[in-house]
Amino acid sequence: MMRGHLQPAGVYNSPFRKEPDPWELRLQKAKPLTPPRPKAKRKRVHSLDSWLACTSTRSFPRSHILPPIDRKQCQGPFRDISEVLKQRYKPLEPTLRVAEPINTLKEARSEFRRCDSARNVHENMFLPFSSYHKNGKYVPSMHLSSKYSSNAYGYHRFRDENPNKWIGGK
Repeated sequence: MMRGHLQPAGVYNSPFRKEPDPWELRLQKAKPLTPPRPKAKRKRVHSLDSWLACTSTRSFPRSHILPPIDRKQCQGPFRDISEVLKQRYKPLEPTLRVAEPINTLKEARSEFRRCDSARNVHENMFLPFSSYHKNGKYVPSMHLSSKYSSNAYGYHRFRDENPNKWIGGK
């Protein structure tokens, strides 16, 4: 409702017309479009075998099989068709990353361990300190096992204490 009177419903209807517009009648008769059904897509399986099959010599297009071209050759720096096809279907040259196995580092480490263990004559495993030296005899360190007295540093005071020279009798 606009300005106190009814306006006929529709897109093309005018409040000044007595009959509806013909385009409005067409719009009322039109049915809504149904959305198209999605087509079931097949999963494409890309494998190395299928790629190699398409690049085999049988599927390789040969330039001498093509019919002769009657018209003039195109002007410009265009290469020969056989040269282009040869470049396109050249055999796969994998990079170094793809050419070498994934576990190269692991294999190299195991090989290094094998060589290292063959060179080592005494291969004593590391044992924890608490249990390894229990049965062994204690060997004192060099500065404590001297035939002279041990170093006084840290054990005795540096000043000589002579009680006979004390003044206060302490």
